[in-house]
Amino acid sequence: MNFYFVFQNKTFTQEKNGGFLWAPQGKFSHWKNMCNLKKGDIIFHSYHKKICAVSIAKSDCYEAMQPEILQVEQLWDNLGWRADCEYYTISNPIITSDYMDTILTLQPTRYAPFNKIGRGNTGYLFNCSKELALFLLDKLKIKNEKDLLPVLEIVQ
Repeated sequence: MNFYFVFQNKTFTQEKNGGFLWAPQGKFSHWKNMCNLKKGDIIFHSYHKKICAVSIAKSDCYEAMQPEILQVEQLWDNLGWRADCEYYTISNPIITSDYMDTILTLQPTRYAPFNKIGRGNTGYLFNCSKELALFLLDKLKIKNEKDLLPVLEIVQ
């Protein structure tokens, strides 16, 4: 099992409602990272600087056309990568900046979600170390344990 961090400021609601992650095929590492997603992986969802959901990948990543619900935005080419996910919405999201000092020390050194001054890197899907994932789950479950039970059962 691997862990990931996704920024969905433009697409969170559509992707959550559709139960998927989708990114165009392209040269950027944050899009190519979709190819690494495997069934059972855990993804932290950031929306407007808050972790508002955690999901479990229900499929390995596969090639797929852009879902119609995203085509309205007309932001990307239509051929892309998709992974089906089970989203668990967080009732009491956490603000990542409240924990940034710790996040910066625990995140991976390569393809990390945040830059060295604590701002989210421009992009979509980033690696998340196991140490960072456990830290985030610990903070999230303080007020959201019921929301996260299926995720916590897998990680324990």
